[in-house]
Amino acid sequence: MDTRVVAEGLEGQARCRRCSVSIAFEVFGAIHQKGQHLMKKSRRIDPSDARAAAVVALLATATAGKLKRRKASCIAALLAVVGLLALTFAVPASAGTSVDPNSLNPAPPAAFNATCNRDGSHIACDLAFSDPPIADDESGIVCGGTMIHVSQFRSVIGKRFYDAGGNLLQRHFRESLNGTFTNPDTGRTLLWSQHDTVVHDLAVPGDTSTGTERTSGLEARVYRPDGGTVVTDAGRVLVDVSTDEIRSISAHHPFDDYFRLGDAAALASLCAALT
Repeated sequence: MDTRVVAEGLEGQARCRRCSVSIAFEVFGAIHQKGQHLMKKSRRIDPSDARAAAVVALLATATAGKLKRRKASCIAALLAVVGLLALTFAVPASAGTSVDPNSLNPAPPAAFNATCNRDGSHIACDLAFSDPPIADDESGIVCGGTMIHVSQFRSVIGKRFYDAGGNLLQRHFRESLNGTFTNPDTGRTLLWSQHDTVVHDLAVPGDTSTGTERTSGLEARVYRPDGGTVVTDAGRVLVDVSTDEIRSISAHHPFDDYFRLGDAAALASLCAALT
């Protein structure tokens, strides 16, 4: 450290201490002196004498202003010393080392706009992307012999975590979807939205066909244009990725019942609203 910086800092502190002591004595002396003076004057000043009262008030204000200026000067000197020392001892924050996403196993798709950094013994990638919109595609839902059409918009933000060797350990992302279900025969349309979190923990680093995938949140809310809810699918589902079997499930999942279990009655309310 520059010895001149230390010397200037110590000198500033000493000046401030002298200034503080000086101000304390000056304030005490001024208060005592003015108090005695005003007590004497108060016996002789006529309350109706506005000029005399104004003179007394002016003297008190001037004295207070002088003391405030002296005190402000001392505080400014102290702040300058503190700022100087802070700059002297400042240490720049460390940042993670950038990593080429294409060097990872597996590499995030280019469309994910991944930004990756090495953080200690791990590598973390931030992701943000949107899928191409889907318009009037077959949904797989059949109502009264008619295939219901679906439109969809999907956006995702998330992270990928890799080990020190660049092998994927976990996929963690939040997705937001919205769209419509339409009956092409009747022309009736329902709106739907989805907001959930997906966490995929890989059993074998780098192998996305292993591990478990946990989905939680609102998987679907289907509602009429006026806002009335028709179907709600929400809760938590834990799936074995290698076998696509459900390990555990909670709450109400009519879409899963329809597609996975083949329960046509699970979406009866959706079909009724579209026919």
